[in-house]
Amino acid sequence: MPDVSEEQILNQNQSLQPDFDPEEKPQPLTTAEAMVGVFTEPGNTFYTISKTPRKSYWVLPFIISIVIGIIATLIFRSDSELMDKVMDEQLKKIEERFEKDVKSGKMTREQADITLEQTQKFMDPNNPIMIITMLVVPIFVQIAVFFLLSLLYMLALRIFKGEFLYVNILNVLGLAMLISAIGSLLATFLSILLGEISSVGLAAVFKKETVGEFLNTLFLKLDFITIWYFAVVSVGLSKIGNVKYSATFPVVFGLWVLYVLISSSVSLVF
Repeated sequence: MPDVSEEQILNQNQSLQPDFDPEEKPQPLTTAEAMVGVFTEPGNTFYTISKTPRKSYWVLPFIISIVIGIIATLIFRSDSELMDKVMDEQLKKIEERFEKDVKSGKMTREQADITLEQTQKFMDPNNPIMIITMLVVPIFVQIAVFFLLSLLYMLALRIFKGEFLYVNILNVLGLAMLISAIGSLLATFLSILLGEISSVGLAAVFKKETVGEFLNTLFLKLDFITIWYFAVVSVGLSKIGNVKYSATFPVVFGLWVLYVLISSSVSLVF
């Protein structure tokens, strides 16, 4: 066995040491770095956010996501043929529900006809009120869902005894919204291309005529971009709360699956 000098052993040990001090705290990120990091390395990004001074990274991406959502709606509205098709499908459902109400005695034929006529006027794509509704209502829905999820995730992290700042939950959701915003744009372009409402997933492959309304509604919600979004949220909550993935992933995806099943079932009724 060849002799190994003390200097060689020292050099070898030094080569195995990390290039940074493990006790050294990471440097704070700029908002731009955090926005890029949520796509490139979400785990490291959220870990850095959790270990650096409090900062509201969520505000700018939240605003950007809302603007992208408005742009997606305007692009969708620009396809008059697709808009007419969607509105006709909605009116058909409403008319069928009115027919059931008339047959069951819940409303008279005259009431059904008057209400249907008013609904048709309101749902006219060129109706200013309808245009404002399509642009404004989604914004309030986004805001409500954003803060509702933040409270649910805060409760979950407390149950798992996580150590976190509430603002960092907002940071996770706000930064991850950039992913869902891009998804909404892709879904809009895909819908225009296919001539019907679609998403980046099974809904683009299996048509409503083939799988039925329930599965179609289910597939629209179970798209790949949304899965990516919730995966990033799960990673983010784990990092900012210092809890295991085995705790955050089931909670995040469990709540989402529950929402998908309930909303898909409700859509059949209404």
